[in-house]
Amino acid sequence: MKKFILLSTICLLSSIAAFSQSKQESIKELIQTMQVEETINKMVFPKMGMQQDSLSKALYQEIMNLTKPMISKVVNEDMVTLYDKYYTQKEIDDMIRFYKTETGKKMIEKSPDIQNEMMVIMQTKFMPKMNKVIKEHTERMMQAKSLQNATSTAAPAQ
Repeated sequence: MKKFILLSTICLLSSIAAFSQSKQESIKELIQTMQVEETINKMVFPKMGMQQDSLSKALYQEIMNLTKPMISKVVNEDMVTLYDKYYTQKEIDDMIRFYKTETGKKMIEKSPDIQNEMMVIMQTKFMPKMNKVIKEHTERMMQAKSLQNATSTAAPAQ
């Protein structure tokens, strides 16, 4: 009986490990299908290229050489862990099927453009308002601190 329980436990653990590996492989397929690493590189490196005028070519190349492996590690390790945590095998399979359709491929292709345009919109519409709020808050904090300092120095020492 003990051998049966031990054998059953080993079989169950093997099945779980195989299922987990299968899910991990599916996630890697999804990430590859979504072209995540390529999309990130398209978004990061052109922006860095715009700044290249102020950077030496050697520094720009050094930054690229450092950044690309870091992006790859994050995508192929950390992203896999997160997808494993938040999505079921069925959901991963559904996403793989979607991103292999023409609509899914178009979404992959257009996402960087949409994200870049959203950044411009955020910078033009949101950031001026946010900067105004921060400035007003900072001024209020400075006034309160000045008032507090004036009150504390005006108070007679006992």
